[in-house]
Amino acid sequence: MGHEFLSEDWITEVKAVRDEYASQLPDVGVPALKVNVLITGAPETVAPDGVVHAHADTGGPTLALDTGSLADPDLTVTIDYNTAYDLLVEQKPNAAIGAFLSGRIRLTGDIERLASQTGFDPSSIPGLLANFGITGSSTLADVDPLAAEIGGKIRALTA
Repeated sequence: MGHEFLSEDWITEVKAVRDEYASQLPDVGVPALKVNVLITGAPETVAPDGVVHAHADTGGPTLALDTGSLADPDLTVTIDYNTAYDLLVEQKPNAAIGAFLSGRIRLTGDIERLASQTGFDPSSIPGLLANFGITGSSTLADVDPLAAEIGGKIRALTA
């Protein structure tokens, strides 16, 4: 039986999948960033206040993803629950484009400073997706067999 998306049990299971595949993931050059992620509109069974707090830190030897917030993030990403589901469970990276355009994904922080220091440019995300061959109907599984395998495991453990 699967777990509710973003519940503590779901997060624990997804971390186990992440750890299982850690040695098989390709090295992808990303700028050193500390990012808080706020997932809004979560059911009360997942987050009593409707917000799931998570973070990513790309400044170490590996990408660190976990729950909770970092004290001094470079960037905060706010995303609605349904869009997060599309990205994390359904593996639809193209959902990010529409979500950015409609305000379901919002970035806060000193974007100009980040761009100058790290080369991070949010406006380049659509082009980046296109370079990977991702179209309006693509999933990560369409462009990466390993992503398909990981995604299958994540979907199987999601209620």
